[in-house]
Amino acid sequence: MADEQKTDTVEQTQNVDAKVTLSQSDLDNLINAKYAKGAEKATKGLLESLGVDSVDSLKNALLKQKELEDSSKTELQKALEVAKAKEDELINAKKELENMKQKSLITNLALQNNIKDIEYLEYEYSKQSSKDGFEIDSFINSLKDSKPYLFGDVKQTPPKTDATTKQGDPLSFQERVKLAKTQKELDALYDELK
Repeated sequence: MADEQKTDTVEQTQNVDAKVTLSQSDLDNLINAKYAKGAEKATKGLLESLGVDSVDSLKNALLKQKELEDSSKTELQKALEVAKAKEDELINAKKELENMKQKSLITNLALQNNIKDIEYLEYEYSKQSSKDGFEIDSFINSLKDSKPYLFGDVKQTPPKTDATTKQGDPLSFQERVKLAKTQKELDALYDELK
């Protein structure tokens, strides 16, 4: 028995002393081969569970599904775009109708009340009509009181001019005297003062 233990110990020490030499590339190849077997086994199991023969047939099935979704998606998008365009047209048409109604109302107000400046009436109307308690009759009456010159039945008085100048002549009387070159022009200016 003692001899058996000695031989076991000698064999174990000889096995421990024996070195295994592998290059890095051999070690990499060994590890890659083990991983490749595991990956291949996992891929086969996955393909079988999906009911597909190979990775290529799985890719083809996914591409066909994607094309189908894209084609139906584009049809849906086209329908949505058409609906959006029609909705925008309807909104624009409603806005245009409201603008036309307001212009018609303002034109009628201008004609009924003999208002000369329709654009100004439209401006004032847009400011005042948004206020609470707006009434057209009181609006027209307030315009008659505050801006009578807008109405055709009120005569405007011409602006007062200096008696020493000709109407429409921007030069003062003194400037005209200085610019006179002949005695005849000075006599004409003197006659204007009389």
